[in-house]
Formats: sequence, structure tokens, C-alpha cells
Amino acid sequence: MAYTQDFSFLGIGFGSTQEEIITSIEDSEYIIVAEDVLLKQLILPTPYTLVLKSKNSNNNLVQKVYVDFNETLSYQITVFLNPDYFSFYSLSEKMLDKYGVPQSRNTKKVTWYDTENIKRATLEYPATIKFTDISILEAVLRRQDQILEKGDSESFDYKERQFILDEL
Repeated sequence: MAYTQDFSFLGIGFGSTQEEIITSIEDSEYIIVAEDVLLKQLILPTPYTLVLKSKNSNNNLVQKVYVDFNETLSYQITVFLNPDYFSFYSLSEKMLDKYGVPQSRNTKKVTWYDTENIKRATLEYPATIKFTDISILEAVLRRQDQILEKGDSESFDYKERQFILDEL
């Protein structure tokens, strides 16, 4: 049985823009934008990542959230919960209640697939949850491979970085 629940975490879901996510967490008591680690697009038009972090060190239930974007829309959300507060077992049970029987399960990883909407939910030990739109991820990987095979990009910075890497 595939999971069919839509995923949303603290207002963050698939298909959101960076601006929508930042607006949705403005009043969050748990997370803020980690501007010091905002990852930039290395190779245009490849994806980029918005990093969110715990709002304060006294309440770090959510350690980090990585939101990956393809062009302008989110397609992958990775939530790092604090394993001091959330056990792999309790998270597994909660996700079993919400998403049903997983397609694969072992002591380090549990995976659910929504074959109709081509989405995957993964719980990884100790307390990491990842939701991925597989069709977009595959398109992103194909595009990155094409760019890397050509060895060129619209980004001048990429060529400069590649030159430095080649010098190593």
C-alpha cells in the first residue's frame, strides 16, 4: 500500500517558492532561515538549497531543515530532528500511523512510496525525515549530468571553479 498523505512540515511543502517558505516560517517558534549557510546555485540552472535552522539553542527540537529547489519550486525537504528528543522508533511508529505500511524497512531506514504521485518518504536513523518528489529529482539529475558532460554552463563562475578544481 502506497502512502497518499500530502506532506507539509511547519508550513513547508512541495511546490513552494523560497519566498513562500520564508513567509510561512516568519512566526515559527522552531525554525528560522540560516542565512549564514544559504547555499547558492553552483551551476545554473541546477537546483539550490535553502537551509533552515533551530530558532534558539534552548528549543532545538528541529535541528535543521534543507529545502531543495528545482528552478523556483521545492521538490525535496529533509528534516533533521534532534535525536535526544525523537527516537527512530517513535518517529517510525508515527509515520506508520500516518503513511501506512512502508515498502521497505530495516533498523536504519524506512521508506514509503506514493506510486500514483511519484513521491517518496524516508525515515533515516537516528532522526532524519526526507520527502522527495521523485519525478523532479530524476529530471534534476538528468539535467546536471547533461551540464557536466558538456563541461559548459551559462555560469561564468562555474568555469572559473572548474579551472581551480582542475588545478588541484
